[in-house]
Amino acid sequence: MKHGLVKQLRRVEDPVKATMDIKSQGTIEERVTRLEQLVEQLLPSAQTDRDDWNRTFGMFEGDAVMKEIIAAGRRIREKDRRQAR
Repeated sequence: MKHGLVKQLRRVEDPVKATMDIKSQGTIEERVTRLEQLVEQLLPSAQTDRDDWNRTFGMFEGDAVMKEIIAAGRRIREKDRRQAR
């Protein structure tokens, strides 16, 4: 899977469970500390390189499924254009 953000988020514990853990912790200091730790884990995964799109260029070249997806999209757009006239 080439979705870097998804891969990195999977390494972070379940956000719902993490939230429940935070709510169950005793003091406000413990809760803030836990939130800070979660934010530190999430921030690097949310940062992206401005040129990330360049890495995807050509990755579906020759892919039969992608060609069908593109053709289906063209058919849909052509149909929409005809209906708009």
